[in-house]
Amino acid sequence: SRVAHSLYWMSRYIERAENTARLLDVSLQFLSDLHDSTPARLNTWESLILSAGEEKQFEELYGAADSRTVTEFLAFDLRHPGSILSCVYAARENARMIRDQISLEMWETINELHLLLKAHNTAAVWAANPQEFFGKISRASHLFQGLTASTYSRSEGWEFIEFGKYLERADKTTRILDVKYHLLLPNATDVGGALDTAQWQAVLRSASALEAYRRYYVREILPWKVAEFLVFSDSFPRSLHFCVAQVDDFLRRILGETGA
Repeated sequence: SRVAHSLYWMSRYIERAENTARLLDVSLQFLSDLHDSTPARLNTWESLILSAGEEKQFEELYGAADSRTVTEFLAFDLRHPGSILSCVYAARENARMIRDQISLEMWETINELHLLLKAHNTAAVWAANPQEFFGKISRASHLFQGLTASTYSRSEGWEFIEFGKYLERADKTTRILDVKYHLLLPNATDVGGALDTAQWQAVLRSASALEAYRRYYVREILPWKVAEFLVFSDSFPRSLHFCVAQVDDFLRRILGETGA
């Protein structure tokens, strides 16, 4: 049970770190396209805090949400258990406790990601290229998942790794959609406008779904089509339907169940 616990949380924390890095990266891309829409800028940073579900802690530590405070809180603040640094640190600790149960490649990837984060802070990231930095985190997570798929035996441990990953993905997809609907939803007169479309495009990017959506629907980005794709698609690996199906499958394997 100790090994299963560590594998499960190692996988969840790496997935959570990647999701947070992608949200920050997409928000920066979205804001770079805005010129004088100040309320939209403020809502974007506030939406990131809401997506993390840590509004109370953020307000106690920082107060106002802006580019620097949100980046510090979501990327580097160890007081926030959902920050990228906290997640990677926790993933590394879980991996360290079961070092003999995972491949050398998996351990090296987690360790290198941890060292990358320890060598940076908010000031350094903003002084350089924040989007490149967050991109490195996402690629490190993809590398870890690819190496895990290539080097880890398809044993019960694999089932816990995949179970944790897809459970985290399902949670993040629902949070992204919930935040868009409750915080970023424009006035009735703005629905379908340029800002609304740009925000729904950002939602798709936040789930790495923009290209997949366009291949499936081809036409313009429509709110109900985006929601349909991210909730009900049975082939896109970050949709709620796909993730829940995987969670159900791996949970049944863990429990030794078969059939419907």
